[in-house]
Amino acid sequence: MIYQEKIKGFKWFALVLLAPLILIYQTTKPDFKHLNSDFYQFIGFSLFLVFLMLIVLFQYLKITFNPDFLQVSYVPYTLLGASKKIKYSDIKHWEILNIDPIYSFGGVGGVRKSKIYGEGYVISTDEFLFLELKSGEKISFNIKNPSKVAEIMRQKATLS
Repeated sequence: MIYQEKIKGFKWFALVLLAPLILIYQTTKPDFKHLNSDFYQFIGFSLFLVFLMLIVLFQYLKITFNPDFLQVSYVPYTLLGASKKIKYSDIKHWEILNIDPIYSFGGVGGVRKSKIYGEGYVISTDEFLFLELKSGEKISFNIKNPSKVAEIMRQKATLS
């Protein structure tokens, strides 16, 4: 049995990133007829914000519960190596937690570190699956359906 959860990021945050672009355009009014340093600064900043907006719009966290392991992928961070395969036999302790990502991880939207919860794949919700591995490593990630995840973890993690 394979179960998969896909959690998408904050789409409204892309609009928040658009606000400074509109504000800067309104205050500087770059002259598109005369190419000067203000124009190039505006274009550079605009491209940077558009790039950030695309990242925010297309980011998601995917957790796949396979028969022998679970896999956590966080796009676009997966391109940087932020994908994990965890064998159920390597799990020492697991727990479903309701924690504040801003307080515990210092924010949302990324792969973050916490002294208590270890490496966190944080995207939007307060519901987390916390894993402590036999190696001592701690990993936390957002989940969408805590009851279904708990049912799978009871079956898989206790069988190992």
